[in-house]
Amino acid sequence: MNNLRFKDVSMDFLKKLVGFLARSTLGLFTILSLVVAIYGPEAFFKNLSDFFEELFNSRIILQISFLAILILLIFIAYYFVINISNIKKALINEHNKNNNTLERMISLLEKEKNIGISSIELRDSIKYDNDKYKAIFQNTSSELIISGHSLNKTINKDIKDDLRNEFMRAIIRLVKKNCPVKILVLKPKQQELIKKREQLAEFIKEVYDKLKSEGVSNDIILNCFLIKETEYLPYYIVKNEYIFHIGHYTFDEYTSNSQKYSSLVEANSGFGYGKYWYNDFESFFGNSAIFISEYRNLFKGNSNDE
Repeated sequence: MNNLRFKDVSMDFLKKLVGFLARSTLGLFTILSLVVAIYGPEAFFKNLSDFFEELFNSRIILQISFLAILILLIFIAYYFVINISNIKKALINEHNKNNNTLERMISLLEKEKNIGISSIELRDSIKYDNDKYKAIFQNTSSELIISGHSLNKTINKDIKDDLRNEFMRAIIRLVKKNCPVKILVLKPKQQELIKKREQLAEFIKEVYDKLKSEGVSNDIILNCFLIKETEYLPYYIVKNEYIFHIGHYTFDEYTSNSQKYSSLVEANSGFGYGKYWYNDFESFFGNSAIFISEYRNLFKGNSNDE
């Protein structure tokens, strides 16, 4: 890169030098032509002949020659100094530019673990309080994803009735607009989860009844209101089109004193690790999770079918 830059500057200098000599020659011939036109060809050439005859018979020719050579050398030296200075500046700028690019690349590689991650907090920290999740539900207009063991903290009206209502309003708003709502929960095996599944079923039935009362067809509900379960749930997720929160349930294995401190990551779902997690969830939801037949039958209008 530096060699190419040096060649470019050198060629530019040669072009300028050739241009200067050409302009000087043209100017000299122009002046001579004007003098010939003013004095006439015979008088001009006679005077010129007398001048050179006297000049070559005197020591002045030597003095003029030295003076001309000195002026030419000064001119050439000046141009070389100027262009060497320009070449030096160009090389320094190129060096600094390459250095800055390299430093940015090193910095990016050093911070690779944070790419796409906005923050990491404890799930129970004040940053993720009730109002935070209500705002997520209120601000969604085209996509909503939520996953959890039972969603009990979101849909239990005895605990957080205001959050439950905001979640319900978000679902109804999106489904009416033919936008996706994806819910993923853990398949209940323990008695505690079976009891919480009853609360989820009550919530889903209430949402369905409200959608039907507002004239939403079963086909739209089936296509947009997607509720699945899985034997193994790796992620806790809350996502709209602006915010992506993800917590890894496996982090709970690394705790002490029987306390659970699950971490929650706020990430960009379209960039870096946030994108990898989001794509992984989408793949898991689409290929591994299974629709809950009870809710599918309800949405088809066959709530009594199993």
